[in-house]
Amino acid sequence: KLVTSSPLLSLLLVMGCADPDPRSANPAFPPTDEAAPLDAGPPSVEVDGAPPEVDSAPPEPLERPWRPPNEPGPFPVGLTTLEYEDARGKTLKTDVWYPAELTESDRIAHYQYTMISGISYAEPALERAYGPHPLVAFSHGYISIRYQSYVMMEHLASHGFVVIATDHATNTILDLDPSNDPLMMLERPDDIRYAVDHVYALSQEPGLLEGALESDDYAALGHSFGSVT
Repeated sequence: KLVTSSPLLSLLLVMGCADPDPRSANPAFPPTDEAAPLDAGPPSVEVDGAPPEVDSAPPEPLERPWRPPNEPGPFPVGLTTLEYEDARGKTLKTDVWYPAELTESDRIAHYQYTMISGISYAEPALERAYGPHPLVAFSHGYISIRYQSYVMMEHLASHGFVVIATDHATNTILDLDPSNDPLMMLERPDDIRYAVDHVYALSQEPGLLEGALESDDYAALGHSFGSVT
């Protein structure tokens, strides 16, 4: 559900007033901040021949490292592109940026149909030690495309947000059809809602985004006509 008032929105507003360019950072390495090791507690003791008890509870998330909003965040950034059919029977194409955990084999991603690249890597592992992560949903402008504001999306992900942006059909630079504008305007909000639902569902099952989100609460951003969404 859309969050209309929260510390998350306050941080996003501070970020929006800055002029960050995260490409000036070196994204090739994971964050250097090292949290103190978790206390493993006393050793298990076997009593009367019974097997030792094992604590199956998941570990508590680590405290997130802090960086000023006008600087690149501490996390490398991953990018994956999803294409799926929503509950309306409409095909949606959605980019997801997320805090990542890199290996030497990970490579910089290029945005679809272009040679554009930023600091995002192509589908590296999700960073889970500090998760789950807060969610931001972005709506692109009129005659644009989902990754139009990729620098901002990457910057938010580097600060620990999962960010999604979906194409609004018949209103992108690839499929513009002004005759469909009335329907397109009505469908824009549900494009975002169904994209949020889809990514949240993926976070609840095994896969690349497993554990990414704790809930379907989210903050919404939009550029130009996207602010109407």
